[in-house]
Amino acid sequence: MAESRCDAVLILSGDHIYKQDYRDLLRFHEEKKADLTVSVMNVPEDQVSRFGIMTTDADQRIVKFTEKPKSR
Repeated sequence: MAESRCDAVLILSGDHIYKQDYRDLLRFHEEKKADLTVSVMNVPEDQVSRFGIMTTDADQRIVKFTEKPKSR
């Protein structure tokens, strides 16, 4: 593996077009001193089954992930 001097790596899904400004995400990541940061969005309740659902604690740490739940 080649040596890298990167401080951070941004990994994006290949099948999406993004309009997000990643500077805020990187700033949040650095402020939290996180090992990994995941960007998510709110979705309408009737569309929940199309997405993975993340539950976070008061410190915004992921405590649960449900992949495309069938029921609410």
